[in-house]
Amino acid sequence: MCITIHVLKLRKWIILISILLIYLALASCHVSYAMKKDRFLNSVDAPPVSNKVFTFNLDKYVKYWPHFEFAIDGGGYILCWWHLGNDPYQKMLGGTLVFNHQGQVIDVQKNENSLKKEYIDLFPSATYRQKWPDFIKNADGYGFSDDGCYGIRLFEDRLWGDWNAELWKICEKRQLLWKIDKFTREGLYPIIKFIRYKGEECIIVAFNVGKAIVVAQENGKVLDSFEYGPQDNEEILKEIKKKFHISCPEGVNECDLDFSSSKLAYDSTNRLLASGDGHSQRVRIVEIDPPHKMIIELNSECNPRQPKGGTWKVTKLGFTKDGKYLLVEYDYQSLITGVSFSPTEIIDTETWQYCWFENSEEISEVTLSPDGKMIAYKRGSVLEVGSFVPVPGS
Repeated sequence: MCITIHVLKLRKWIILISILLIYLALASCHVSYAMKKDRFLNSVDAPPVSNKVFTFNLDKYVKYWPHFEFAIDGGGYILCWWHLGNDPYQKMLGGTLVFNHQGQVIDVQKNENSLKKEYIDLFPSATYRQKWPDFIKNADGYGFSDDGCYGIRLFEDRLWGDWNAELWKICEKRQLLWKIDKFTREGLYPIIKFIRYKGEECIIVAFNVGKAIVVAQENGKVLDSFEYGPQDNEEILKEIKKKFHISCPEGVNECDLDFSSSKLAYDSTNRLLASGDGHSQRVRIVEIDPPHKMIIELNSECNPRQPKGGTWKVTKLGFTKDGKYLLVEYDYQSLITGVSFSPTEIIDTETWQYCWFENSEEISEVTLSPDGKMIAYKRGSVLEVGSFVPVPGS
């Protein structure tokens, strides 16, 4: 009798273990299939650089995380710059290296805001920190016109949630043109661009809440507002959870699945705004002009909770000057597993398909030249620069 009971118990455990093994095998197959399907989950080296111009080991000079920028005049100069440790809000231009098109270092500066005057106007995306340090010092948001003559800055009233704004003429003699208290209270982390809108000189102020306002440069009057595509309402969030088998904690409906803009980029040629999500790999492309149509939402098929235990966000967006390419950098972090990676892709805006992709631990700070003809990135501690050649499906 006792032997029979033990045999039955053993048989029961064997059945349970078999079921568990079958479940794990199926789950493994599902994950394997998902990884094949989702390029963000695989380690992928960058396509080989065509006509490599030069490589340079940065270890001797760069002690902090570097950034790169190609000169806007197409002359071949490249700026490598990095923040120094005494600048917690990263509002100063730290150390700098300037390379010529042959890879020779033609200028080195190790102190803040010390880049030589002849290079400042070649790299406006970085050097506004040195050009107008007092203008941005206490501002919570700011932007400058392409000709460098006008600057707008926003100050957040953290008590009431309002934004106060000032527009200045900053070339030649500095002059305050207008100041508006309680300018808006739309959201956080404003990104500001000077644009032409309905035939007028205007300023677009885009916030992380998925909404932008357009104001007249002449007087700061709000002319229009629009959203970066449809809001993720309860029904849409329900579909996302169902599609990717995501369960939220009890009492939480969205669990950070709603679209919340983390990065923005403006294409003046095609008059488009790109908005990257702070909760996933999604990127929305919206027309600046009415009716502000959303052209496409990229990466909506990618699981925002895969690999499990971490979260995604878009960390970098940038169009080339002619709007032909859009560079997107993503970031995945898991506090549970410690896993992190930052893939980068370049998207052809004619097809809205990626034409260059990398997901390598060694590669970072991928940068395109304004004309889209050159590419630079850091591999380990080495800067690699060469011609950019699209590689569809790379």
